[in-house]
Formats: sequence, C-alpha cells, structure tokens
Amino acid sequence: MDKYILMLDPTKAEPGGIPEITVTYNAQGLPVVSFPTLPDRLYSIYYTTTLGSNSNWAQAGPSLIGTGSTMQWMDNGSQTGGAPSASAHRFYKLQVSVQ
Repeated sequence: MDKYILMLDPTKAEPGGIPEITVTYNAQGLPVVSFPTLPDRLYSIYYTTTLGSNSNWAQAGPSLIGTGSTMQWMDNGSQTGGAPSASAHRFYKLQVSVQ
C-alpha cells in the first residue's frame, strides 16, 4: 500500500522512494519543514519533544494537499501548542495518505 501511495512500482525496489524531509531554520530561528509532494496526496506533519517508546506524536494543524512541488511548513508554535524554543528538542515526522 505504501508504494501505491507514493506512486512507486510495487514490483521493484526503488531507492529514494520515501520522501525526504528536511528541517532548516529561518531568519527568526523558527524551524521550517520541507518535503516533496505528489498531487492528490495528503501530508500530515506530526511533532513530539521526545523519541522512543514513550513518544507522544501530535498532528501539527490540518493535513496539506500535495501539489507535485516541494512544500514548506513553518513551526511558529500556533499549531504545536507553543513556541519551538519552549522545549529542548522538537522532532517531526511526515505521514502520507491518499486523498
């Protein structure tokens, strides 16, 4: 199912099939999450302040509809319960689903 969602050939191993997300920081020091998209796919960004079995991942705002281009989402705290600087760490993950 994952290969279908990512528009990959299910009969072949395709390196690089998983979208690569990057996190950079803008001039205000806020994290900016960037990721490639496919048209008509839904992209949900999740965040947590800890990693491991006790991680509590929460969705950061509504899902975004893919356009076929690279999308960017900035964590200014409005969709994550507070400023990123309020915790020592903040981790992100991306979930892709069919619209």
